[in-house]
Amino acid sequence: MRKLVPLLVLITLSVATPQITPETYRQRRAAVRAQLGPGERIVLLTKAVAIRNGDVEYEFRPDSDFWYLTGFGEPDAALVLTGEDVRFSLGDRDYAGHEFLFIRKRDPARERRTGMRLGVERAPEALLIDQALPIDIFADALPYLMQRADTIYVNLNRDELERPLTALAEATLQWVPKDRGIFGIAEAVQRFRKRLKARTRGIKPPNRKVAYKSTGEIIHPMRMHKSLEELELLQQAVDITGKGLVAAIQRAQSGLYEYQVQATIEYEFKDGGAQREGFPCIIASGPNALILHYSENSRQLQPGELLLMDVGAEVDMYTADITRTVPVNGSFSPAQRELYGYLLETQAAAAAALKPGITLNELNQVAKEVLKEKGYDQYFIHGLSHWLGMNVHDVGRKDTPAEPGMVLTIEPGIYIPVDDQTVPPPYRGIGMRLEDDFLVTEEGGVILSRNIPCTIEEIESLMKQ
Repeated sequence: MRKLVPLLVLITLSVATPQITPETYRQRRAAVRAQLGPGERIVLLTKAVAIRNGDVEYEFRPDSDFWYLTGFGEPDAALVLTGEDVRFSLGDRDYAGHEFLFIRKRDPARERRTGMRLGVERAPEALLIDQALPIDIFADALPYLMQRADTIYVNLNRDELERPLTALAEATLQWVPKDRGIFGIAEAVQRFRKRLKARTRGIKPPNRKVAYKSTGEIIHPMRMHKSLEELELLQQAVDITGKGLVAAIQRAQSGLYEYQVQATIEYEFKDGGAQREGFPCIIASGPNALILHYSENSRQLQPGELLLMDVGAEVDMYTADITRTVPVNGSFSPAQRELYGYLLETQAAAAAALKPGITLNELNQVAKEVLKEKGYDQYFIHGLSHWLGMNVHDVGRKDTPAEPGMVLTIEPGIYIPVDDQTVPPPYRGIGMRLEDDFLVTEEGGVILSRNIPCTIEEIESLMKQ
């Protein structure tokens, strides 16, 4: 039986048009800066637009940490936050403050082709930020912003943090003006590297290096605790995802192709107001459901098989993540019904255990015990849960105790290889997963995806409509 949702939470999550305002982003930056001491810096970089082929570009999505502190969605941007007031001059301009946002300048000719830019002049007022500077001076300005720094938090990956100076220098390459030519660009990057190293030496004792750390150490604990506005966006993403799944379940039948089911889901996402999918849709029929992150979505649905749909709409940078597994012919076979019942029991047991203080590792063990009792724990080949938010596999460790305001998935699965001789033939090749999104509250877990058909009876009834 699905857990009842407290009335207060239902009311809280019913706002139709949530919005995170520039003031909220300003407050987040202030909260980050409050954790920085003198000599500490935050550097957040976004990417340039990636080329798909020829002159065709991929859709751009900003880095999640960068968006979390700015709400600014254009490519070619960087944010620097400082623990103390920093002043410097560059060219004929003087700059001072704690917040420095580097973005693209206005370019009417390019904007006629690719869309409006906010521009340096309008950014401080629109984004409530101290200073906005052109991105093409980033390589020249950053060494000044790093002067006398002893700890630099930067959104580099683990490998890049092993060689931070080089990684930062390489990141600036994309923003050095192209009119300097290839040798001018290389010279600028090399000069940047040397200047950055020299500037950060200012207060260091001999032989002591600047500490480079991940921005996640400061920002990710904040991201794990969702505000009311964030929960509203997640609920909206979940609801849109549910509409897509309901439409797909009603349409699913033998003869269709997986990509046709995908098209139904993605239509509902866009029609419902989602900007994009939070991750590539997994539409896996028959043996394809044994591939956890199957992505081809090209097989024809066959009668008697199962169809696994793992999808999530993204609304204003927040994504849902829901999985439903349904019978292609509208009715579960006895073997399918038995195994799906085990998933329902497993999810219910984990949901009942979800309370403040429990970790994802401990929830996973709850699920393992239920499936072990049923004799199918060896076919549960992935973790039960992950955190959810701006990324589908959002920030946070599996040994982090759950706290009110955090959001996670609970997704038990069973995947039996087609050639497994230890089970009777009707069970071979069955792959199924059941996934819902949960909010942690003081009382326990609340199912955000409570309105999406889930039980055997609900699914079979829906497929008959």
